[in-house]
Amino acid sequence: MPQGGTPRRLRYIGRMADSTLRSFATGWLIPPAPMYEAFPIWVLAADYVLGAVMWTLIGRFGMGLFLPEDSSFFFMRFFVRATNPLLRLFAPVTPGFLIQPLVPLFVAWFFFMIRFYLMPWLLGYSVMGMLSFPLESEIAHSIARVIGTFVN
Repeated sequence: MPQGGTPRRLRYIGRMADSTLRSFATGWLIPPAPMYEAFPIWVLAADYVLGAVMWTLIGRFGMGLFLPEDSSFFFMRFFVRATNPLLRLFAPVTPGFLIQPLVPLFVAWFFFMIRFYLMPWLLGYSVMGMLSFPLESEIAHSIARVIGTFVN
């Protein structure tokens, strides 16, 4: 990092954000409509719930790599309590050859598939691509705004 300055990577991200904003202003790119205008509110609510469940399952998998299931750490206790009912619900379709720590990741895959393929298909949309999930898209835009305030 240069002495007394901004790290090079942050300056690069700032320049990229600045050029993107200038592109929007000059009409080179048409900015996307906000998520709440692009989709009905019930679609956003359903996606947020499915996304929260999916990320909770992924969180349990990640924490399970480092902590036992019966850990006294409060995050692990939350992940186990919140996801055990889902793991029991999906037990009939969970293959027996999966080792126990991978089961939350397997169940999270179902929620990913529902969000990425089933919801757009049921709503009449084509599959939209990476970062098209409303929950993750809002998070990415928020992070970009926060970085932009520090860089600019």
